[in-house]
Amino acid sequence: MGSFQVSSSMLKRVNSTLYMFLCLEEGPSLPLLVSVKVVSLSLTLVFSSLKGSLKSFTLSPSLKIITKMGTWKGKLLSIMGRVQLVNAIISSMLVFSFHVYKWPASLLSSLVKHIQNFIWSGDVSQRKICTVAWKDMCRPYKEGGLSVKDPGLVNKSSLLYLCWQLPTSNEQWARLCRVRFLKQGKAKMYHIRSSIWPGLKHLVSIIQQKATWRVGNGENILFWTDNWIDIPIVDHWQLPESMHKHLTMTVFDYIVDGVWSLPEYFIQKDATLTEKILQIPIPKGHLPDTFNWNDSG
Repeated sequence: MGSFQVSSSMLKRVNSTLYMFLCLEEGPSLPLLVSVKVVSLSLTLVFSSLKGSLKSFTLSPSLKIITKMGTWKGKLLSIMGRVQLVNAIISSMLVFSFHVYKWPASLLSSLVKHIQNFIWSGDVSQRKICTVAWKDMCRPYKEGGLSVKDPGLVNKSSLLYLCWQLPTSNEQWARLCRVRFLKQGKAKMYHIRSSIWPGLKHLVSIIQQKATWRVGNGENILFWTDNWIDIPIVDHWQLPESMHKHLTMTVFDYIVDGVWSLPEYFIQKDATLTEKILQIPIPKGHLPDTFNWNDSG
């Protein structure tokens, strides 16, 4: 299946369930219409913006939250009352956008500035000298902070969660994005015209470094290029990157009747790695592979 280009999209609500119909074009063939069930607004944004680069003015309307803060009678509230308003309302207004787009630093800086003004003076447009650093305000209560959520960190953690779902989820949005953005589980290196991919591309490598596969049936784990031992076998053997695209075998291909069946050339080349693989237990039954965060990393 080749790379897709979204030429049109349409939303339809059926029995309170939101669906999206994407008209996908694959080369010269006829357009392929795919129905995608969307379970949240954030995923709706993923599909409605697969094509086109993200500009600062695209997210500027989202800063209407600054206007909302301006309507609050902040001066009638204590500092802790203002903090509660920011954490309960402002953070929830940003959650969908933060789960899809990497916000430009200029917009995040502007948002932080207005939040600081509101907390310290009760007015988003009135600047007041801050006696406490922003990073200290964002510390939890038990560490002496105000437990304010840093928009930049929330944005990054939300995108990390989306990257975590990208290689593991079997939902249609994930399968579509894997075809468009990944190749053999790794981020495609060439430019892809997309409004969401620039914010995710640099995070995919973090997921790959900090997570490992746990063998189940082996169907979703690439034997050579995925990290399911200590490091990918291609890195352990220092195989040239030009070979990686040809190494498409899965772990399932090396399991026969519930027992490891490694090729003879593999056993002869690396007895230590062979022994390590043979010590990995193969679950009974058709259990799926799992993707786990490696705390030790």
